[in-house]
Amino acid sequence: MPRSPRTYNLGGIDRLLALYEPDGILIGPDGRTRQGLPFIRKTLEEPLELKGRMNSTNVYCIPFENMALLRAHFVIETSDADGNPLRLEGHTSEVVRKQQDGSWLYIVDHPAGAEISPPRLT
Repeated sequence: MPRSPRTYNLGGIDRLLALYEPDGILIGPDGRTRQGLPFIRKTLEEPLELKGRMNSTNVYCIPFENMALLRAHFVIETSDADGNPLRLEGHTSEVVRKQQDGSWLYIVDHPAGAEISPPRLT
């Protein structure tokens, strides 16, 4: 399965984009659907700017043939411009597809898709 927390913590947009199929879909923080790597890039650049540390725990993985539905709980620990601690926390929903080389890539990524309300910043 994709290694989002480790990849996020290493930094670099190209590492994150490598976790997506070229026509993958990412739901942005505003709820809008973005399809394709150029649009996904623009959406992922903002969380990378937080320069935080992400921890993630898989809640479930439901495989079906060459796809799987995932849900995870994530926490990003960072600080604001004044050095005060900030914590972004939420639950994700994703669909991944197994590639011919055995790797798994996101085809649908909804970072707040398993939340009743949007992820919160505390």
